[in-house]
Amino acid sequence: MMAGERYIINEIAGLLRKWGSPQEASRKLTRIADEAPNTLTHYQPQVISQMLDQSAKGNIDTALMNPANFKHIAAEMNPEDLANYYGGKKEALTRILDGLPPNVSHKTHDITDGEGERYLKEGRPRASTTRGFDSPPELRFGAPDPIYELLQAVGHNSRNRNMAITDRGDLEALVTLRTGINEDKERVRELLRNPNTEIHSQPTIIDGREVRSKRVAPLSQLFRLFGLGGISSLPMLED
Repeated sequence: MMAGERYIINEIAGLLRKWGSPQEASRKLTRIADEAPNTLTHYQPQVISQMLDQSAKGNIDTALMNPANFKHIAAEMNPEDLANYYGGKKEALTRILDGLPPNVSHKTHDITDGEGERYLKEGRPRASTTRGFDSPPELRFGAPDPIYELLQAVGHNSRNRNMAITDRGDLEALVTLRTGINEDKERVRELLRNPNTEIHSQPTIIDGREVRSKRVAPLSQLFRLFGLGGISSLPMLED
């Protein structure tokens, strides 16, 4: 573990203590620090702390995944967004990962639904100089079938950021898993605790063309949830 990673871990631990987070949050932090400490540098300490706090309270699940697989679960990217990513957004995101100020000489499309990296869209300087992204990564799921063990993605946040993490060569990243709006929370949480649950992609429409949901892989091949033990490594799916 590098000195910078130890500093970030101590900062996250301090925030969890300050907030009075459940002990489970600290246990998850310890496990992440042991198994994949580099993932704690992808997002700012307060973002990681919030993820662990909410996960310990049972509001979300926090997991490790291969960031290259995020695009297989989230809605397919349209050509314009893909061009924007390679036309400048990738460089800006990589610089944030490396703790450098992003180049905002040109405006780019927004990266998140919230405030997050909105400065990139507005072409203004980034207020924080801390390494890591400013808003949490997430996949939202629904359970469309009452019988079959199946979860379908219904929303996402951080598709571009996971692409940047992948392009930098990192093989693991954190993600939050939550229930989509108006979905059956108990059913989704039940299926998230079953390693055999089949994960299906998020449907979308691109230029009038319907992109239907399709099977991606079993949950155990995509995510390592910290309450489930999981597997030692997470494979990258083929395109």
